[in-house]
Amino acid sequence: DMTYAFWRRWIIIDFPNQFPEDKTFYERNFTEETIRKLIIIGILAFKNVLKNNKFTGEENDIMDRWLKETNRVYAFIKDMQEIGIQDNTILIKLIKDKDAKTEQNEIYNLYVDYCNKNDYETKNKREFTIEMEKLGFPIARYGTGMKFYKGIKIVRNTEENNNLGY
Repeated sequence: DMTYAFWRRWIIIDFPNQFPEDKTFYERNFTEETIRKLIIIGILAFKNVLKNNKFTGEENDIMDRWLKETNRVYAFIKDMQEIGIQDNTILIKLIKDKDAKTEQNEIYNLYVDYCNKNDYETKNKREFTIEMEKLGFPIARYGTGMKFYKGIKIVRNTEENNNLGY
C-alpha cells in the first residue's frame, strides 16, 4: 500500500544496539524515581503529539526510509537521483524523464556497481526489472530488439561541468 493513509500511521524506531541478556536489568534500572521520570517524559511527549496533532517525522520521510531499507532497487534509484556515484572525475546520476529511454544492461550494471560498493546483495536481472517496473520504469523494446527502461536516463557530469553549473 503506497497511500498517504497507510504511511501516516507508521513510526520507525531504530534499535541499533544489542545487549546480552541481563536478568537483573529491571531491578537495577527501574527504581521508583526512574519510573516517575519516565512517566513525566511520556506525558510531555503525549502533550507534544496533541499540540502538533501528529508524531514527529513526516510521512514521506518514513515511507522513503522504510522503502530504502527493504527494497535495494528503490534505494538504488533514490540514491542515484540524489547523490549519484563518483567514477574518477565523472559523477553519474539517474534522472526521471518521461521521454527518456535507457538501455537495460547499462542501468543494471550501475545497480550491480552500487550494490557492490554498498555491500548489498544484488537481484538478478529479471527480479531487478520487475522492481523497476513497480517503481514506474517499464521495459520496452525498440528497433534492434534491445531492451530499454522508459522514463529514466543516465547523466554523466565531469568535474568541469559541475563547476560550471551543469
